[in-house]
Amino acid sequence: MIRFALAYLVVVAGVALGAPNDFYLSFATRLAYYGVYAMSLNILVGEAGLMSLGHSAFFGIAAYCVAWLTTHGVDGWTAIAAALALGTVVGMATGAVAVRVVGTSFMMITLAFAQIAWGLAYRWVDVTGGDNGITGITRPPLMAFDLEKQSHYFVFCALALLGVVFILDRLRASALGASIRAVRDQPRRMSALGYNVWAIRLAAFTVASVFASFAGALDCLQQKFVSPATMSLLDATMVLLMVVIGGTSSRFGPLVGAIVVLTFTEFSGQFVSRPRAALGALLLFVVLFMPGGIAPWLERGFVALKRSLWRPRAGAGAAQ
Repeated sequence: MIRFALAYLVVVAGVALGAPNDFYLSFATRLAYYGVYAMSLNILVGEAGLMSLGHSAFFGIAAYCVAWLTTHGVDGWTAIAAALALGTVVGMATGAVAVRVVGTSFMMITLAFAQIAWGLAYRWVDVTGGDNGITGITRPPLMAFDLEKQSHYFVFCALALLGVVFILDRLRASALGASIRAVRDQPRRMSALGYNVWAIRLAAFTVASVFASFAGALDCLQQKFVSPATMSLLDATMVLLMVVIGGTSSRFGPLVGAIVVLTFTEFSGQFVSRPRAALGALLLFVVLFMPGGIAPWLERGFVALKRSLWRPRAGAGAAQ
């Protein structure tokens, strides 16, 4: 993990200093907070075994919370804290109902919740601005750093992603993380041993909603605009694609998936006339030839390459 952090910081510094214009910095910033978004969903999909189609609701609710508060005179950091608190409360309330079931039923409940949130955002015009959304959002200052400058905001989001990676890595290694995976694999046995399966799943759902809310707050400050499209079904399926393509079993899989999917959707239009069809073809290719996802495939390739490079030459031991 330390080596990953050092390599990551070198890459971040290189992008911040070497990007030719704000377009690439803006794109790199999106990669950072969408990495947080995808990793939060993987808490449900990969760790808890719960396939959710409603994760975009927390992303959008937090974005609207930050947008509404900052445009009504509230400090940006207070708005982010309020968005996280709101995401926690809504996540607990929604999860208390959703995690009572699993499989298709869980998926449908989360989808219904996301559609309710989208409908409120679209129809509650006095608060959300309806289809026109909310504009005029400003980024709060951070000590001596001006986050209105894109390079500074990129570094902030990149460091936020690194912090989330460390937190989720510790969560995965904790007793709670082990309990979440055990409930995923053997729910009846865990219940027979005296564990509260519902409470463990609720904890996973709540943690996932908090990190999705954090990603939504970062997106709001990046785009300086929020609309109902932020919590659409299309956005929910896009982040689910990131998790599946990257690999649910790898701790860096969702991050890899976010990089691949966003890069593909951003630049594939220059080469193909139907980018979404091309993205579907990419998903089909990954499912058929990399069933565990891109990240585990890369990890296996790296291990094989490392072994081949460091393999002792035949006869070297005998010569000694």
